[in-house]
Amino acid sequence: MKKYTEVSSVRELLQRIKYLEKENERLKKFALVDDLTGLPNRKAYTEALLSTHKVALREKSKRSVYAIAFIDVDLFKKINDVHGHAGGDEVLRTLGQVIRKNKRPSDGAFRIGGEEFVVIMPNTDSMGARAFAIRLHSTIEDTLKAWIDGVSVHATVSIGVAVWNGSETSAKLVARADIALYKAKENGRNHVHVFGDT
Repeated sequence: MKKYTEVSSVRELLQRIKYLEKENERLKKFALVDDLTGLPNRKAYTEALLSTHKVALREKSKRSVYAIAFIDVDLFKKINDVHGHAGGDEVLRTLGQVIRKNKRPSDGAFRIGGEEFVVIMPNTDSMGARAFAIRLHSTIEDTLKAWIDGVSVHATVSIGVAVWNGSETSAKLVARADIALYKAKENGRNHVHVFGDT
């Protein structure tokens, strides 16, 4: 009888461990996903950026490059003011879906906070990054309509793009993409700006 109890206890213990491992994985995933858009969040973005940068450094001899695009909803505060936070949330959910559908499988798309999104594009040079940003911007401009209380709300975005120069830190690349986003906003919003353009 004692052996049966021990086996049963071991079996129960193994089942409990398996359950806890699955629960731990679920919680890890939950910690890395933005619950509003379903996209990975800022923490996941930070990890992906560092990983992408390490790969690019390791493959530098192969002229490996990568790019990032910052995407920001134009006049988002006005959308919230006019349509409430539920309206703003619907715009963000819809934008997340549009970005997810239009990125390549190798790209990472993230919501990093508020109305800000990022796409990390591995193995992408300046020409490829520009083409992606222009295509995404055009798609968003044509399709980003959220239905709020039976009213169609159209939103636009500004996109800033920077391509890794082969020697800078990931933080410097992010700073250049941020400057490009600022230039896109400065040029009247609803615009794409690639760092280095005049």
